[in-house]
Amino acid sequence: MTEENLIYHYCPSAAFLSIIENKALWLSEVSKTNDYSEGKDFLDHVKNFIIDEGNIIINELDEIIKNI
Repeated sequence: MTEENLIYHYCPSAAFLSIIENKALWLSEVSKTNDYSEGKDFLDHVKNFIIDEGNIIINELDEIIKNI
């Protein structure tokens, strides 16, 4: 795994275990966070992943990100 594929999330041990066991990371609304850059950074990561891993048309990418 390369560094650009990493997502850091500060959480209690029980939450970390749940993320690992379920292979899922739940997100809150960006408007509910105290750090706007968290949402922006995450969406940038998602965009890069979709572009790198999928055959997606850029116009479709904007719609996908809007739905996220």
